[in-house]
Amino acid sequence: MMRRMRKVLIGLAAGACLLAAGTAYGADEGPGSGLIRTEDGRTERAEDNQTAGDQAGQTSPEAESRNGQTSPETEAPAGQTALVPETLPDRDVLSDPAVAADTDQVIVVRGLGGSAVRAAYYRVRNGEWSQVFETAGVWGLGGCTREKAEGDKKTPCGVYRFNAAFGILDDPGTVLPYHKVTEADYWVDDPQSSHYNRMVDAGQVEKDWNSAEHLIDVSPYYNYALSLTYNEEAVPGKGSAIFLHCTAEGYPGSSGCICIPEPEMKQIIQNADERTKIVILEN
Repeated sequence: MMRRMRKVLIGLAAGACLLAAGTAYGADEGPGSGLIRTEDGRTERAEDNQTAGDQAGQTSPEAESRNGQTSPETEAPAGQTALVPETLPDRDVLSDPAVAADTDQVIVVRGLGGSAVRAAYYRVRNGEWSQVFETAGVWGLGGCTREKAEGDKKTPCGVYRFNAAFGILDDPGTVLPYHKVTEADYWVDDPQSSHYNRMVDAGQVEKDWNSAEHLIDVSPYYNYALSLTYNEEAVPGKGSAIFLHCTAEGYPGSSGCICIPEPEMKQIIQNADERTKIVILEN
C-alpha cells in the first residue's frame, strides 16, 4: 500500500513538473499555452506580446509626415468647423464659417501697403486651427482690387481655391496633379483668344493669341506655382494667370499674382488639395 502511494505521489510530482515546464516555455496545451518566451528571455502572455507588437508598429502623425505633408488622422473631417484659439492670428478669417466650414487648409494674404503682403498658412490639427508658418511676400504692383481687369497689375481680392499645380522644377510630391512645364507650354493672357486664361501646349493647338506667358522662361518665379480659381469661366478682359508662386529677393511686385519665398511655396504646393482656400484681403 505504501509502495503504491509513493508511485502516485511520484506521478503527481512529475505531472506538476511537466505543467511547470509547459507554463514557462509555452507548451501547446494546458495553462502554459497562453504564454510565450520573448527574445530577451522574458515570459509573457501571447495577447500582451501581440498588443505590444501592434503598438510598436503604429506610427505617430509626426513620423507619417513626408516632405512637410501631414497625416490625415490629424485633420478635422470635411465639413467640420475646427476650433480657433483666441490668440491665433487671422482668427477673424478662420472663424468665418464661409471660409472654414469645408476645408482644413487656409492661406491668408493681407496687404501691408504698396505691393508688400503678409502670407500665413494654417492647417487643422487635432480639431483645432494652428499656424504652420507666416512669411513676407508681394502681390500686384497696383495693390488689391475687387474689380480686376486684364493688365491693371492688381491682385483680385476674395476667397479662392486652387485648380492646378505646375512648375519648372520636378514634382515635389503634390496632392493635386502636378504638371512639369515644357518648352511648349504657354499661359494665354490675350482676351481675344479662344484659349484665354488657359495653359496650352503650343504644338497641340492653333495659335490665335498675340500675348501669352512662356512659362518655362519665368524662373525662379514659376519653379512652383498654384493656379487660383479666379475667372475660371475665362470672361474676356476680367484678368488671367492669377497664381500663388515663388518670389526672389528684391522682386518689387507682380502683375496680379501672390509671390512668397520658394521654401514656403514648396510646402504649400506639396499639401494643397481641391478644398484648400486662399483668402486675399486688402489689409
